[in-house]
Amino acid sequence: MRKCSPILAALLIIFLGTAAWAKDTSGSPLQDDDTNVASGFWGGDDVSLQMNADGATVEFDCAEGTVLQPIKGDAKGEFTARGTYTPGQFGPIRKDNPPREMPAIYKGSISGDTMHLQVVVEKKELLPPFTLIKGKRGRVVRCH
Repeated sequence: MRKCSPILAALLIIFLGTAAWAKDTSGSPLQDDDTNVASGFWGGDDVSLQMNADGATVEFDCAEGTVLQPIKGDAKGEFTARGTYTPGQFGPIRKDNPPREMPAIYKGSISGDTMHLQVVVEKKELLPPFTLIKGKRGRVVRCH
């Protein structure tokens, strides 16, 4: 078996070490696996989203939602994920008329620390588009 020269061994160690900790410096919002959007809070006016590995929970002024799968951005930072949307109501919730959870699609794009989000409920864009900032808790005023 041939021995490797000390210089070649040192270069190999440096190369492998550099490859192991190298990070994307393009401002990509994606995690290390380059597929899932970074976990944590994303917030803006009238919306607060808490991302986790399995999806997200979303609070709106008078509604709530759940993203039922990880949000994965494509090469352009665009995403589409299925979830639910439950509109709130003013006053107490009646047992004979609880809020109805509806299927929803959460779609948008992420660039750096900014997310543009659109919620499509029953094939209609019932809500205005939202702009969220990573690390910020949204300003949400719950209806009573």
